[in-house]
Amino acid sequence: MARTGKRTQMAEPLDRISNLPDNVIENILDRLPLAETVATSILSRKWRHHWTRVSNLLLDENFAADVRELGELRNEEYTQEMMESDYMDAVNTFLLFHSGPIRNFVLHLPFNVEGPLMQAYVDKWIRVLSQKGVRELTLDARARTFMVFNLPSYVFDYLELRHLELRFCQFKLPYNFGGFQNLASLQLLRVRIYEDGLTNLIANCPLLENLSIERYFGSLSINAPKLKNLRARSCGFKDFALRNVSDVVTISLRHTWTKKSATRPLRCDILKFFGSFPKLENVTLGEQNINVGCR
Repeated sequence: MARTGKRTQMAEPLDRISNLPDNVIENILDRLPLAETVATSILSRKWRHHWTRVSNLLLDENFAADVRELGELRNEEYTQEMMESDYMDAVNTFLLFHSGPIRNFVLHLPFNVEGPLMQAYVDKWIRVLSQKGVRELTLDARARTFMVFNLPSYVFDYLELRHLELRFCQFKLPYNFGGFQNLASLQLLRVRIYEDGLTNLIANCPLLENLSIERYFGSLSINAPKLKNLRARSCGFKDFALRNVSDVVTISLRHTWTKKSATRPLRCDILKFFGSFPKLENVTLGEQNINVGCR
């Protein structure tokens, strides 16, 4: 029997990774740690630049650890100064090449930040991000010392914010601050705010539902008609007042006091106090004497 001379052709394997829809690829990348997200660029040509469009940019403690680990692999005598330089270069690179909106941005600064160079870098990063439509912002400026970091004023241009978390920062509320009209959650840890900045900040967040304050020392009057959950821990208030908070369902005031009565028992009329919260379900008043200014 004569052969036809035709060679049987093997079917090419189906490249499922390259054929995934763009929205599926970006959904996958949004769920990966940043270092792994960048590493996916080697999977195929189609994946090469998708990391530049992830909507969750988490430059958190894990990212800082990855920067240090890569540096130590390159150089056995890797120093803190080298790490700081590599970290700033890495953040610059991500923001330079990122081409889409960023919905969730987390920035952890794992070293001293009181120098003018670091301040200038962070100012630039926050300015760039103000054009990215950020909805969730976390800035953690903990360092080797307890110096607080000057929060860039560009943060107050983030008009789409739903969640704001600040740690180890200080700021003065801009005189022309128009408010965060969409903010639902505010978390503050060891934040220094000048004058009546915190009171005015809260009053200009009409949709605020969740408020958490830790290690804050100053006066505070909370006027938040949509507030549902209030948490204060290790705070020392010069004055503390709650107004227009009838939607609150949970209150936790722990290790918290006022300067006027740090050693006195709770002096508020309890019935009047709890009468301000017709929807209250859970309350914690513990570990320290608290003087609540009821109005």
